[in-house]
Amino acid sequence: MNKKLNSEPPQAGEPWPFHTVLVANRGEIAVRVLRTVQKLGLKGAVVYHAADRGTLAVKMADVAIEISGSTPVASYLDGAQIIAAATSCGA
Repeated sequence: MNKKLNSEPPQAGEPWPFHTVLVANRGEIAVRVLRTVQKLGLKGAVVYHAADRGTLAVKMADVAIEISGSTPVASYLDGAQIIAAATSCGA
């Protein structure tokens, strides 16, 4: 089943088909994505490793979900944790 997604944002007054965007990234990229998401009137959720707890992205997020792993990189590459986080926050 090939279903083409509309890449255009909704017209003024039309609702988005979702309310929360999960950012599964770190650092400046996560901050930029969160700023854009929030400017669009959506909730921004982030996943983070304990080592990233005090970062700007975690502070900016409407929802922050800690993920685990032996290293930050290992935790961000754990797809099952990312999917579980997205599901838990409605993203």
